[in-house]
Amino acid sequence: MANVVVSREQLQEAFREVAAIEDSTVAITAGPRGKTEGINKPYGAPEITKDGYKEMEGKKPEKPLHAAKVRTIAQSASQCNDKV
Repeated sequence: MANVVVSREQLQEAFREVAAIEDSTVAITAGPRGKTEGINKPYGAPEITKDGYKEMEGKKPEKPLHAAKVRTIAQSASQCNDKV
């Protein structure tokens, strides 16, 4: 993939959009009363989990800028999860 140059405003807007999507996806699995989620995979049976990080990993946005932001958020969530 070639390098993409974006303006500061575009980067902030993409980050806000991705953060809102991830928040709505992960928030329902949070806490002791969190709901379980099913993750469909291209192979095998769906995985049932209450882990928000696995939910976040399962998202694959089509826009390259959004995909980069999802990877950034997932990496920081992974580092936070390692320290707990």
